[in-house]
Amino acid sequence: MTTETTRDREWLRDLWRTHADAVQRYVQRRTPWLPAEDLTSETFLVAWRRREDVPQDALPWLLATVRNHIGTALRAGDRQREMLATLGHEARSEAVHDGDPARRLALSDAWGTLPEDAREVLTLIAWDGLTNDQAGAVLGISGGTFAVRLHRARARLEKSMQEAPDEVPDSREVHHD
Repeated sequence: MTTETTRDREWLRDLWRTHADAVQRYVQRRTPWLPAEDLTSETFLVAWRRREDVPQDALPWLLATVRNHIGTALRAGDRQREMLATLGHEARSEAVHDGDPARRLALSDAWGTLPEDAREVLTLIAWDGLTNDQAGAVLGISGGTFAVRLHRARARLEKSMQEAPDEVPDSREVHHD
């Protein structure tokens, strides 16, 4: 075994330890019906095969790679409508943790009105904690272009929240799934 092979394996182990959880959470939030562990493993297999192409700041590259795997899986199974419905439901249930029921309801309703691409932009920042440059790399665009899309998505969300009704429905009228 050569020193370079050992270094490469150590690099892959470090990459896995550092980013595997984030990659798996990315899959679980966006497509909970797909096998997150398998997609995560496939992503790191690609990283191993293309290790010369993986940048120092590897997380955006890994998320872009797993995003491509997700897209392939969705096209193969023709599950895009199911994905959008699931994303909307889960995002609304996880998006706000503040104690104001009216605000939670407004955000939940507003989130459901956003197109999938706007939700993706917002979640890359809010859930994945990426910078504009990193999130842009995930989407294959520049950080500046991503910043414009983020600004527009935030404005859409805020506008939709302002248009939501102010009253909180009586708890007896709320239907739980």
